[in-house]
Amino acid sequence: MPVVPDKRSTITFGGNNYMLAQAGPVDPSAGGLRPSYDERRVRFAASRTSFEAQGYKNWSPEEEFPWQVGTYTKGYGPHVWEPGTYHYGLNVDPRVPNELKLAPEVNSASLTGEDRIRDVFTRSISGTDTLFACMGRYVRYWTTPSSPDNSSKDFGTGTIQQGAATFQGTHDTALTYVASSIATGGMPQPFWTFSGGSNTRTWVADDQVTDVAPSSCKFYDNSGTSYTTDAAAAITMTLSSMTSSDYLYIGGNQPFEGFTLDMNAVNGNSATMTVQYYNGSSWTSLTVTDGSASGGATMAQDGNVTYTLPTNWQIVDVDGTTAYWVRVSVNATLDSSVTTTDIFLLQRDTATHFAVLGPRLYRVYKSAAGFKLAQSSNGTTGPTWVELGTISSLDDPVTELYKSQGRLHIWCEQSFHVLESDGETLAENVFPHGVGLSDSLNAVGASNWGGNAYVPLRQGLYRIYSDQGVLFLDADFGPQRLTSNDSPVRGRVTAVTGDDFHLYSIVQDEDGTSYLICFVPDQDAWHTIADLGSITSRRMWVSDVGHATNPLLYFSAGTNIRWLILPRSSPNPLHDSACRYASSGTFFPGQFFADFSREVKAWLSWHLVAERLDTGQTVKHSYRVTDDGSFSDLVTYSTDPGGQQPFATNVASRMIDTRLTLATTDSSKTPVVRLNQTRYAVRFPYKRRIQFAVRIEDYQSTLTGRRSESAQTLESRIRSSCSSSAPVTLSNPFGESIDVVPIDGRLFLVKDEVGRAVEWAFFVEAVEHQATVLGTHAGLSSFVHSRLAAFTHQQLADGDAA
Repeated sequence: MPVVPDKRSTITFGGNNYMLAQAGPVDPSAGGLRPSYDERRVRFAASRTSFEAQGYKNWSPEEEFPWQVGTYTKGYGPHVWEPGTYHYGLNVDPRVPNELKLAPEVNSASLTGEDRIRDVFTRSISGTDTLFACMGRYVRYWTTPSSPDNSSKDFGTGTIQQGAATFQGTHDTALTYVASSIATGGMPQPFWTFSGGSNTRTWVADDQVTDVAPSSCKFYDNSGTSYTTDAAAAITMTLSSMTSSDYLYIGGNQPFEGFTLDMNAVNGNSATMTVQYYNGSSWTSLTVTDGSASGGATMAQDGNVTYTLPTNWQIVDVDGTTAYWVRVSVNATLDSSVTTTDIFLLQRDTATHFAVLGPRLYRVYKSAAGFKLAQSSNGTTGPTWVELGTISSLDDPVTELYKSQGRLHIWCEQSFHVLESDGETLAENVFPHGVGLSDSLNAVGASNWGGNAYVPLRQGLYRIYSDQGVLFLDADFGPQRLTSNDSPVRGRVTAVTGDDFHLYSIVQDEDGTSYLICFVPDQDAWHTIADLGSITSRRMWVSDVGHATNPLLYFSAGTNIRWLILPRSSPNPLHDSACRYASSGTFFPGQFFADFSREVKAWLSWHLVAERLDTGQTVKHSYRVTDDGSFSDLVTYSTDPGGQQPFATNVASRMIDTRLTLATTDSSKTPVVRLNQTRYAVRFPYKRRIQFAVRIEDYQSTLTGRRSESAQTLESRIRSSCSSSAPVTLSNPFGESIDVVPIDGRLFLVKDEVGRAVEWAFFVEAVEHQATVLGTHAGLSSFVHSRLAAFTHQQLADGDAA
């Protein structure tokens, strides 16, 4: 019987079986050995790529290289190598180069109010600076923010105090002017003044005015179904034989609390008067005091007709004229010769906003013809106003009024206006929104900083600056420019303010969570400072009131207030012992791929350099190697200067996502991170290089015992497989099936030690078609991923600057 060869002496190549030769070509590097099958693993560098300055296309695989943050963006911290990934932190402070520390401590206090804080002002009360906040029906005040629940004035249920400005003018006392309206429907109310004589006294409503001419008066004769109009002073109306079905309409541009009838020919018939106003859907009767009545006859003498100002009075069109109208009727016919000499409105001026620019006080008020702007220079409890013009129509309400760059800025829901430098001319400037886009919160929470105005508008924060007298709107400034920001810190800017060093903003995401962020001019970058939770803030301001030595950053939180201590003389809180820090905070350096984004890395160790560590001040390192996976804690350090901690041998992935948790048990202390470094090794892919030699002889025995073809046929088949341009399947002596690409093939003669011919053999060299990733750390190339102090912030390149 034929001898059946062992499986380990056979090979299948290109679908054909061959017997391995007794020996292959001499390999000098193998010490003269001549294996008939040889397999070697070779690192394969073809997949290596190069990004920017750090590439490894030409590196030796064993070369170590430190990788560190070197570019920064206007994002929430440094910009990592992978585009679109930003550092962010919650309750940590990365603003100062080479320092990562806990964010300022956020304090809170409760205020009793029916509405958000709409404006604030400061008055010196008996030599003590005191903060006042306009919110709902109240103006609250405090000198210590931890106990602010003090009411300076209660304006009544349903009212809102929405704007304030302090002005002296030619008056002997500086007065604070506070605008008031009804919360539901926005009906204007008379403004109030506050002298500051004490915290709770000397609030005065606008002085009564009795000589305001009506915008129009109309007499409706029901018998003739016609109107008789008089819109020019003096108002001489003929009311002869007025019946119970006739009406006298009296209109004003602002709400009024009554009117004066200056009679020419008086009524002698017994009759009573009814006065009605329009509430938006119907005419409603008022409770009046009729000072024109005498002996049971209305309009029997000159007199005032007064009533309490209604809270839901709406403008309405009467015979083509829109105004705040009252209509007067009588229950019996007047005598045949009743006329007026004049009619005056008993009106106190209203306001929606106040501002001071130079020697003048400005107010915005809602009139029947639209929102108007007026100015005064005398500054009394009843100022003399000069109307400057109409700002906008009633369907485009004014949302904010403030001074900036020596001009008055007036923002509306759909438009933006400025008062020119002459102090009298209104002009409309370019508005950032498209036609039809409206927002009731446009510019609410705006502030001046560094000589420019910073304005929240819809989804963005805009910088308004002046150049040679021309206003420009910079839309490429706020956090909305971060179109690739993938941190959770994003949303609408709701408030903004600044101190001597930084600009602060609050953003609110779609779920209602708000974050405090900070802009650092030297870095041209935004940083996340604190997670404020589910609050809505519409007002931020910086004030010296509330702390003995340091300024405070205040912001509203619904109807409450929050504040934090700002450092003096330096932007670094570590330089000021009065600063206080959050109890804990987390910083996310961002997912790290290095330049080797397609290759698996073995994560070797983490290194920390930190200061001010002790049992109460710690830094913990956590990590994850999958998107959205759970973080695993690696180590916590509580002694200077930190240390290094190896990862487990099985921690390997394309990316690593790290998290630093800083904590303190003493609000006056904080740990300081100087260096956060991850060492890693790249798992280079490899391919196997395979060399083998097969016997070429006539009629060899196969694994089944049968005789194979002739030597000529065997040689022809293997030459055909070696010349293939496509991968060829190779089954090695161990039963593994591999796709290989043949790169060499040749016939040779094998001789023994004395030179006798032993056999003819065909030598084949092939390379594995697909690369394989090493499964262990052995022989890996080592690298270092360094993040220096969250770390060394650099100015954006000129091409990236806004």
